[in-house]
Amino acid sequence: MSRLLPALLSVLLVACVAAWAQEGGIQNSTKADLKYESSKKSEFDNLVHGKEKATAKDVAVLDLGAKYYAYRLQWNAYRDDPIELTKRITELKNDVITPLMSSSKTSPETLKYLGPQLYLRYKEVLDLDFVNFRTSVLHAALCLPELARLKQDDIGKLLTEVAADKDRHDAVKLHAFKGMREYFPLQPITDDDDLTVASIKARKARDTARVEALTNFIEMKRPTPSDKGELDAIRFVRREAIQTLAQAQAPAVAALKKKGEVEGGVAPTLMRVLIKDGIEPEPSLQEKIEAALGLCHLKVGSVQAYEPEMGVYLVGRLLDEFVRTYSGEWGNLKKQVPRVAWKIQSERLRLGLEEMEKNCKETKAAAAAARIRGAAVGQYLNKIKDHGGVEGPGALRGVADKDRPKTNTLFKGFKNAAEIDPGE
Repeated sequence: MSRLLPALLSVLLVACVAAWAQEGGIQNSTKADLKYESSKKSEFDNLVHGKEKATAKDVAVLDLGAKYYAYRLQWNAYRDDPIELTKRITELKNDVITPLMSSSKTSPETLKYLGPQLYLRYKEVLDLDFVNFRTSVLHAALCLPELARLKQDDIGKLLTEVAADKDRHDAVKLHAFKGMREYFPLQPITDDDDLTVASIKARKARDTARVEALTNFIEMKRPTPSDKGELDAIRFVRREAIQTLAQAQAPAVAALKKKGEVEGGVAPTLMRVLIKDGIEPEPSLQEKIEAALGLCHLKVGSVQAYEPEMGVYLVGRLLDEFVRTYSGEWGNLKKQVPRVAWKIQSERLRLGLEEMEKNCKETKAAAAAARIRGAAVGQYLNKIKDHGGVEGPGALRGVADKDRPKTNTLFKGFKNAAEIDPGE
């Protein structure tokens, strides 16, 4: 079936429009195998594989292709069969996404005209009633990371809208967060950029909306559930959002002197994950590790007003918690499932500290970054990587506290910018 796919025009308009899913659905087919006109299949394939250059006249065919791949997720023939729905995702990947990405002949015009149609048709499925179409909606969400690989602006808009929607189920947002990673790292807007240029203005708006969708979700206060499973689920989804934000690699989207405000702040949210009462429910150690790594990878010089001292300090405090927690579990590592993948995470932190030291090299935080890395790697992280014992697990806090910032300011000269009180 995957080779018969989008030869779509007359058959879809006749066969699909004639039949419907249950009330609230979209176009539906009662047949699992539809025979498509070879001429339309050839048109779609030629566009996707770059054999023909797309023009405005091809929008109808491209739109029917988008409908076909999206709408099948709620066809009666598939909607209650997770195995079949998974096959539909594989077909999207193999027959549309991979050719678009791998063919050197595919023209930008194809994505230009196909992207808006993919946005519209997958949004229709994602917007179906979640109670009645749960499986279909969740499998549409599973398509989001695949669609994001195209790095097309309309797809990016869809991901941001899903992530920012307060009424959207977290199980759907989870996959939007994963897809958003394709649109990072950020390229911050600086005072040298001309915001009267439409493309720069549009990029700033897109990046700010994307970052704010993530930061609002991460910082959204929720009551702490008594059920451990529910708490773990909240932390699991939030960790994905933190991990995505951590890939921004810039302290903010913009900190423009001429405007006098910081926009799309990344660093403040990552830091709030690391301080007491910064987010609710209290974050897991794994969430804190992701936030700390995000701070390590910030390109400090990309936003000149950013002062990295607080970030370096909070990374040091996280390392102290990491080592102390490991030390408490070390004696039982062979007897129980570890709380954290200690070997993997210790190596990630080691590499993160190297990056942080490089990023802070020409800043006031250079000495502190070098100091905390020197204290953490040989004495602790290398030993944890080998599941060895560690001595003096609380010593890193003392090293970090020597470089505690004298001010809570993160962006020098910006009165509206967030400040971070690290507490005790």
